[in-house]
Amino acid sequence: MLNRPPRRARRTAAVLAPALAAAALLTTAGCSGVLGGAAEGAAASASPVAARTAPPSPSVTVAHTLTEAQAKSALVGPADLGEGWTPTEGAATWRDALLKGTSDVPTCQRLLDGLYAENLLGEPAGARAVTGFDDAEDQAQVRHRTGAYDRAALDASLAWLRTVPETCGQFTATDVRGGQFTVRTEAAPLPAGLGEAREGLRVVVNSDGSNLPAVLTLDFAAVRVGDSALSLTNGGLGEIDADDTRRAAEAGTRRLRDVLAGRTPQARPSEPAGSAEPPAPSASPGAGEDEQNEQDEAYGEIEEDQGNQEAQEEQGNE
Repeated sequence: MLNRPPRRARRTAAVLAPALAAAALLTTAGCSGVLGGAAEGAAASASPVAARTAPPSPSVTVAHTLTEAQAKSALVGPADLGEGWTPTEGAATWRDALLKGTSDVPTCQRLLDGLYAENLLGEPAGARAVTGFDDAEDQAQVRHRTGAYDRAALDASLAWLRTVPETCGQFTATDVRGGQFTVRTEAAPLPAGLGEAREGLRVVVNSDGSNLPAVLTLDFAAVRVGDSALSLTNGGLGEIDADDTRRAAEAGTRRLRDVLAGRTPQARPSEPAGSAEPPAPSASPGAGEDEQNEQDEAYGEIEEDQGNQEAQEEQGNE
């Protein structure tokens, strides 16, 4: 009884109810457009997560990340180099004999270490793959590497390579046996438009060892495509054909572009069994007894190879 409203108030509410209902009917149509627009705006702004995860517009460039499978697929094959090249059987002996050494100039030491360890571009930040090929007739070897890198570090390495012919045009290094060898470097330009950035070097090593005057010629090429890059060396004790280096760089760049674009590179001719990824040289040349023994063995094998080659030339002259 205490909660019952006064009789007059109840009667007033009963009279007002029909009027309010009619007013509501009259305003529904006019308000529906406004309410509908407000609801749509609220729905559009109610999900900031959806806005953040919307796909980029077609004008936005999305960087492709190189995978392990793509890195391997981007490697060149023997047919890309020309005749006479076969899958490698291991690191060339001249690497230990003519690339292990020390220099008093830090940037020149970096060059020697990078050539020996095959990391002149630095270590990849992601996927990587490497392969190698031998030309027994010319005692030459090509090593090809692809990888995903940190972009800033990669550009810095390419910029440094550009300065090497000036800072290390010619210098003397000491091998682990105490002998000295002279190193000369010069720029070896790659075709314009190859990749997005490129650098090339030719390195010539003259060793004045006690019994072995040896000359190593080594071409180095690097090409950047996005955040990925390829690097390759083509070196040997005989004449090195710069065209082999250029062909390998061009073929490697095409293949790298293809895999990064989601295309399948041109199939390589079948390779013999056992042509799997070759082991990379040690990243730390060092200067201990083991390294000296390895260098002595390498010099011995080079002497033997050169002796065999001279004997073949004499037989040919006869």
